[in-house]
Formats: sequence, C-alpha cells, structure tokens
Amino acid sequence: MATERELLLRRGLLAFRHLAERLPQRHIEQVLAHARSDEELLLAALSLPEAFVALEERAAQVQAARARGVAMRARLVEEEGGLLSGEQAAARLGISRQAIDKRRRAGTLLAIPRPSRGFGYPAWQFPTDQETAANDEGGRLPGLAETLKALGKEPPLAKQRFFLSGNHRLGKARPLDRLREGRVDEVVRAARAFGEHGAA
Repeated sequence: MATERELLLRRGLLAFRHLAERLPQRHIEQVLAHARSDEELLLAALSLPEAFVALEERAAQVQAARARGVAMRARLVEEEGGLLSGEQAAARLGISRQAIDKRRRAGTLLAIPRPSRGFGYPAWQFPTDQETAANDEGGRLPGLAETLKALGKEPPLAKQRFFLSGNHRLGKARPLDRLREGRVDEVVRAARAFGEHGAA
C-alpha cells in the first residue's frame, strides 16, 4: 500500500507532467536555461503565468469529469426501477432481511453501496408478480446468480452497467433483456468476457 508521501509524489508528478505538456516551447527553454537546480526549475516553472492557467484548466477538467461521473452514477442506479432497501427486497422475495444480507454476501444478489450507509438492491433483479416470484431461482431473475458469478470481482456499478447496457456479444441487446428471454447461457458467456477484460 502506497504511503502518503508516495501518493504526494505520484500526484505531484502527474500535475507537473500536465503542466510541462501545456507550456510553450520558449518558456520551457527559458526555465531549463536559467534553473541551476531541480528546485529552481520547479519554482520557475510554477511561477510562469501560463502555469496557473494550465493548472486551473486541468482542475476544471477534473471537476467536470467528476460531475459527469456523479450524474452517470445517478442515472445508472435509477434505471429499471431504482434501488430497493434491504427491507423492500426482503418483502419482494418474501424472505427475511437477514436472508437478503446472506445472499448479498454470497454474491447471488447485486447490491450497490449507498453514499450514506448500507446497500441498495437494483429493483430489476426481482420479479414483480407472484407467479414469476415463485420460480426455481428463489424469486430472483433467472440466471442472475450465474451471471454475477461470471462477472467476478467487478465493482457493483460496473456489474449494474453490464446488465443495463447494450452488449456487442449479444447483438447490442442488454444482458438484462436477454435474461428475461431465458437466454442465460449467452449472457453468462458475455459476462465472463466482461469480467475477464472489463469491457462488454
């Protein structure tokens, strides 16, 4: 595990690399010609007006990327019915809250960590009518457990994205829709490839 000092060095080098890529050639030559030590070079580069502009632009890009990530996460967790609480998931399946926790830990239910605390369970993995809920999957979407296993150690949001995004291995269809059609083997193969390569 990296120490705080190593993290500082790594992030500082990335920032300085971005700065060096943005500085005009004439300023780079000027800094190199007059700096007598590494410390002087660093201070001289950071003192250039263009340095502040470049670093501010980079900070704005990072902030915008973070905002897009937050918006994407919000859209993703709200698709297909949003997230159920543990209690709601238990009620949907007719089992105890402890049984839901057990399935989550076993990896047979998908759970998304909530920003505050606890987990939310994507509603799409639970049938909504009594007839479907009585299937031999214990109330889960048929093929869900096998698909989650095939996805391996992908983060929960990546797994959610897999189920709800078009997949080229499935003719651009969403894995969720293929599972609803009963085409479990195809989805499991696509999930195995996603889990191995991190791409649909």
